[in-house]
Amino acid sequence: MVSGCLYRDVDADALARLDAFEGREYERVRVEVMLDGGGAVAAWVYRFRPEFAARLLPGDWDPTPSHAKAMHASVPATSASTC
Repeated sequence: MVSGCLYRDVDADALARLDAFEGREYERVRVEVMLDGGGAVAAWVYRFRPEFAARLLPGDWDPTPSHAKAMHASVPATSASTC
C-alpha cells in the first residue's frame, strides 16, 4: 500500500505538464485507489518503468520538499486535493 494525495478535476493540460515533469522513467496508469473514509475511485498514478530499475538506489524513497513543491506547481489551483 502507498499513501498519497488524490487530486480531482485535473485537466488535460495539467496532466501533460505532470507527464513531462515525471519524465520517461515513469508511465501514467489508471488504478483503483482506496479512500481513507472508505470507498474507492479510479485515479491516475505514475509507475516507475522496470526497464529503468538500474537507476534506483537501495532503500526507501524520501521525497524532498523541492520535489513536492515542483509537482504541486504542475497541478492547477482549481483542482481539489485530498491529502
